[in-house]
Amino acid sequence: MTTAALQATTPAPRPTAHRAGPPATGDVRQRFLQIYWTRHDELEVLLDRSSYPGEAIDAMRDAAAILRRVIGSATAIGLDDLVHAAQLVENHIRTRMAEQIIDFHDVRGVLNAYLDISMQVCNPTERVLDEG
Repeated sequence: MTTAALQATTPAPRPTAHRAGPPATGDVRQRFLQIYWTRHDELEVLLDRSSYPGEAIDAMRDAAAILRRVIGSATAIGLDDLVHAAQLVENHIRTRMAEQIIDFHDVRGVLNAYLDISMQVCNPTERVLDEG
């Protein structure tokens, strides 16, 4: 999957922080948004680490694990676009790792595309956190 393909199959995330849900969802959503910045930063560090041959496989494995956590939490609060993008990237990473012949340039490109999508979620997140 190329970066262009990921972006073409993933709609730009819509801010969903105001989506109605069960009463606890507001607290859960607020906590997710606070933690999500850290997850995003961790993925950026792992993207950098994946440039080093001795660290690339561990970095990609760690990135897939973070994406798995994002998928679980974002699903619970209804951030569907973020979930979809994270699923695509996690599946891409795990598939490439299973092949044992990894084009790290390709995998880094897909992860970088996810981070671009992620920033579209993070920017509205700033506004929500400021209001809260």
